[in-house]
Amino acid sequence: QPEFRQEAYEKLPGVMFCCMVTCDTPGMKGVCVCHEEENGEIFVPFSQGIAYVDIYTENVGISLEDEEGNRYAVSRPYEWKRLMQPGSLLTDCYAAGSRDRRLLLALFSRASRLAEKEPEEEIILYRELLALDRLAPHCRNQVMSELIRYCHEQLEGSLLEGYLEEYDLGHARREERLQILDMMLLRDMYIPAELALRKYGYIGLNLRYLQRLCSRKAAETEAPDSFLVRLCWYLFQNGKTDSVQIEYLSRYYGKKVIMRAVQSICIKSGRRRAGLDSRQRLWRNGCLGRCCLQSIS
Repeated sequence: QPEFRQEAYEKLPGVMFCCMVTCDTPGMKGVCVCHEEENGEIFVPFSQGIAYVDIYTENVGISLEDEEGNRYAVSRPYEWKRLMQPGSLLTDCYAAGSRDRRLLLALFSRASRLAEKEPEEEIILYRELLALDRLAPHCRNQVMSELIRYCHEQLEGSLLEGYLEEYDLGHARREERLQILDMMLLRDMYIPAELALRKYGYIGLNLRYLQRLCSRKAAETEAPDSFLVRLCWYLFQNGKTDSVQIEYLSRYYGKKVIMRAVQSICIKSGRRRAGLDSRQRLWRNGCLGRCCLQSIS
């Protein structure tokens, strides 16, 4: 009957991930299960050397605990086996409307092998995963990365910026952090981007994107800012500067330092004498930014 099948699909996630763990070693109190995709762990005590636990992702850690609270991951023998194989029931239960936490994480853990799912269906799954309160930070970032990629491809700007702001840069690898920050700068999300740059740095980011942020900030800033001075100098050294940044550097880093750096660039490029009178005239008139740009361009 359709009603029975629907009810069965809704309740199956409660039993189809069940596994039996057996251990004959004396003094073992129970088994601890930790899924990489979730925060926390699950402890199940042994009853006559047997414990039943749910294992629903492929990234799982199993350890035994003795009466004194010591943990054993490999040094104490145990066996575990599934009581049933989920197989195609995963997608069947999801299609029938089940949104059990274990089912969502199982689908996510096997996402790379579920190639038959449409991109739109995957995005729905990812959005549902974000609603799970125990989702591990690195897993949440992985889900967010997929949503960011999809929104970028589909030109969904408002959603994209929302996901970029929610991304946890503190739990991201360096290359992932650089990608997220580059995208923030590309979309002119200067406030959250600047906060992140002050905390995590800017080495390795797209210089053109950084220059836009730096010029805007230098034009708005009347007081000395050590972070902004370092950023202006970093861009100057890498050939991505403009008159606004140079004027800011001249005020808070020193005109002589800037001009010595310009002279060094001119010497290396063989243009020491070219346009010297013009540069000196700009220098005397206080147009340091234009003078430097004319020298190094």
